[in-house]
Amino acid sequence: MNNENENLSFLEPKEANRASLLIAKLQLNKEGALSQLDALLELQRILWSQVPKSDGYYQGVLAHRITASLGLIEETMEYLSSIGYKPWRPTPLPKEKQLEELVDQLFFYLELIMFSGFTIEQVVEGYTTKWYENMDRYRKAKQNDYSWDKRLEKEGL
Repeated sequence: MNNENENLSFLEPKEANRASLLIAKLQLNKEGALSQLDALLELQRILWSQVPKSDGYYQGVLAHRITASLGLIEETMEYLSSIGYKPWRPTPLPKEKQLEELVDQLFFYLELIMFSGFTIEQVVEGYTTKWYENMDRYRKAKQNDYSWDKRLEKEGL
């Protein structure tokens, strides 16, 4: 990974400063967003403990991951439908319904984290690392440098 300041250097100074502060807040703030996510995960664990289990169908971590992944896909499609993405049905549903679908996605995403075995701290660290990687890609793309894109190499092209 390149120097963090270099990754942010193509941003307007105000945006670069804001991004740096937000990253620092994510890394240092154990009482704010991280504790809120921890609380959400704990609530999800409590909720999940009440899901009816029958004949081993929902047994095993893999089954939980599959169920949560499919639920996330389904709720994503419901969210897309609620915002009116279809040209033949372009009218969005009320904001309350859109929010409901986003929250439904959050439930399944929290389950994915819960069954992954990763901690919130690991998720935040992974997000931060990926954020800097993507920021570096966007910086390069603004200079028409797509050397980081290895998809064609993987395809043998």
